[in-house]
Amino acid sequence: MIKIALDPGHFGGTLSVLEDRHFVFSANEPVKEGDLNLKVSLLLKQMLEEAGIKVLLSRGSYKNFKTGLKFTLKDFQNFKLQNWNKRVLKINKFKPDLTIAIHFNSNCYSSNIVKTEVNGVMTFIYSKDKELVKWAEIVSKNLSADFKLPFCEKKWFLKDVALLWEDLGNGVNFRELFILKNVKSPIVLTEGPLMNNLEVYRSLISDDSLQVVYARSLFKSIKEVFLV
Repeated sequence: MIKIALDPGHFGGTLSVLEDRHFVFSANEPVKEGDLNLKVSLLLKQMLEEAGIKVLLSRGSYKNFKTGLKFTLKDFQNFKLQNWNKRVLKINKFKPDLTIAIHFNSNCYSSNIVKTEVNGVMTFIYSKDKELVKWAEIVSKNLSADFKLPFCEKKWFLKDVALLWEDLGNGVNFRELFILKNVKSPIVLTEGPLMNNLEVYRSLISDDSLQVVYARSLFKSIKEVFLV
């Protein structure tokens, strides 16, 4: 049986402000990346299980996580590292054929939010194994086609951030991220549309249409890799 692990990036819920992934324009509702990632993962999990694939979800919701009055940024950093280690151990014990870490993107931090006109998708890998690069290209290609968006360009991001990865072409990028370095199975990290793009933001606060597109696109890629 094919086994797929899904890692919904970040935490969301009450932790979204501390992790700087809590986007609000004017007096609208907040967009919490961790919650979006979990929604996509749950949709994708259902699709995969209906196709006979065994699925591991690395985390649940942090909607009601109690931080307490004394839960400082340092406390959060410690909690984050411990949580990441737990996720990695859980995934490695599962021994999946492929792990997908699911994210939405932005070219700013939510604590210093700016609107952007640009929008695109991309994937990250840590191993440059030819088969993994091919899989990541399939994912990037489908995300681009299904969202009707180009691949992200480095010039859209702050220079010090863009220096953190190497563009391998076809929407695939090499980057040293904790989850990519420590999960032992083949792993691809996906980045959906930019949350600080006003059109994307408005869509995210109005319905789940982008999350559905995201899940269906990843399902298509997994079928292309494993079920064709």
